[in-house]
Amino acid sequence: MSKKIVLFFLCLSLLFTGNLPAARSLPNSPFLFDQVKPKHIELNNRIMAVVNGKPITVYDLAKKLDVTFYKQYPQYADSIETKFQFYQYHWKFTLRDMIDKELIISDAKEVKLPVSPGDVRQEMETLFGPNIISNLDRIGLSYEDAQEVVESDLLLQRMLSMRVNLKSMRKVTPLAIRQAYEEYCKVNQRQSEWDYRVVSIQHSDSAKGAEIAGIVGQLLEVENVSFDEVKERVKAMGLYDEDTKINITPIIHNTEKDIAEFNKISLTGMKADTYSKPLDRASPDGKSRIFKIFYLEKLVQGGNVPFEEVENKLLDQIRSKVMDDETESYLKRLYEHFHFDEKEMTPFISSDFEPFSLH
Repeated sequence: MSKKIVLFFLCLSLLFTGNLPAARSLPNSPFLFDQVKPKHIELNNRIMAVVNGKPITVYDLAKKLDVTFYKQYPQYADSIETKFQFYQYHWKFTLRDMIDKELIISDAKEVKLPVSPGDVRQEMETLFGPNIISNLDRIGLSYEDAQEVVESDLLLQRMLSMRVNLKSMRKVTPLAIRQAYEEYCKVNQRQSEWDYRVVSIQHSDSAKGAEIAGIVGQLLEVENVSFDEVKERVKAMGLYDEDTKINITPIIHNTEKDIAEFNKISLTGMKADTYSKPLDRASPDGKSRIFKIFYLEKLVQGGNVPFEEVENKLLDQIRSKVMDDETESYLKRLYEHFHFDEKEMTPFISSDFEPFSLH
């Protein structure tokens, strides 16, 4: 059976309803656009599988679908069309889950796992609310049938906890987590990221440009002059003339992928909230030198993602994988122990069998 379906069933069994995937776009029904509304869903009742001597019928399937439908879509409990579409989409998943569930319950009965009437009653109230009878009437389910479904779900939950959950927890060890982290780091290296500004100083006379760059660096680093005031301070000192250019960028955000090589080299080794010394390079036309002062506002160092940032994610992945494997192994043992073969279903239902119809 599909591992995804088994794991899905395991996780949602704690809700005692065997919740299924949310409905996708549902197939059209001839009743949806007719003025005549359907009155009921007719069951093509027959045996669909026999598990450990117990038959699973279309009627049993409908009971389980009713409980699941009410849990997921209580607002549509009175809509025959919506319920029918839900049936059509989910009956095969539900039948598979019911087979697995029946095998697990057979195992529970062998070990005489108890479920008290008080536990069942409490879960009935949780699921259907204080007005149990009226809510059951809305979905067409008797109290006894609902009680049977809830009791079996409680058995299922406790059996899975005993046979699967406890074993799975023992396999989630510090060593397993460390190995998962090492594998994660191999394919998820973090890129370095920089937030920075650049002050560019250029003059037709490179010597004067170097002098102005040194003064700008002192204003910023020593006197803590703001970027907005730099140009005016240079002008006030009589150093700014028509051949002087001072450009200040807004904050630039770069990663390893998009940062210019010169900028990366210039920022390497800097700490946050510090300035570089003036660094010069030739202007694009080659006629003068451009002096650049870098201000590093923030640095996210590249390399391995810190363990603390991915610990919970890795734990969830490990638990999911271990639960998946342990559940599959448990069900395989049950299939062998109770001598159930999926081929035994063939005489009961054909590939084109439709268990439900609208009338």
